[in-house]
Amino acid sequence: MSFQEKLRGYRIAAGYKSAKDFADLLGVPYTTYVAYENKDREPRYNTLCKIAQLLKVTPNDLLEFRLDPLDEYIAACRDAGFSVDTHGGNLLITGKGPGISKDEISLELSKEDFAAVMKSSLDSDEYKTSKRTFLHVILKKEFQFIKNWRTIMEPKATVEKILSYRSK
Repeated sequence: MSFQEKLRGYRIAAGYKSAKDFADLLGVPYTTYVAYENKDREPRYNTLCKIAQLLKVTPNDLLEFRLDPLDEYIAACRDAGFSVDTHGGNLLITGKGPGISKDEISLELSKEDFAAVMKSSLDSDEYKTSKRTFLHVILKKEFQFIKNWRTIMEPKATVEKILSYRSK
């Protein structure tokens, strides 16, 4: 979907039925705004940010820019208050988020295992029903479960195996 199609769709979805009213709110001439929606004209960065803010989306949503999924997972994990650092070919996750002491979580995972944990957490009903506000709690629980499993049961167990066992 093109920038123009997305812009128009997000504007209408946000409740702005009239392009003219939205242009006025945005502070740009109507002809300029209509060119954003109907021609190959794109706004400058500051205008793009203002559009995104008014529509309650990100500039990336409008431009279709996406990070590599692993980078998105790392960003989400960091946003939840965890530190994620590269350690050899793996990722070292340490807890320092809300309600988490610095040393409470320290877990090394392969990139594949980290991606599996993040996907499982972000797809969980618990995360979806929390209105996406308690990711740090969900991740803390997931990371602690994996760490305990590896300590008690099987040090080399993959996250996929651990998560599949828990779901049985």
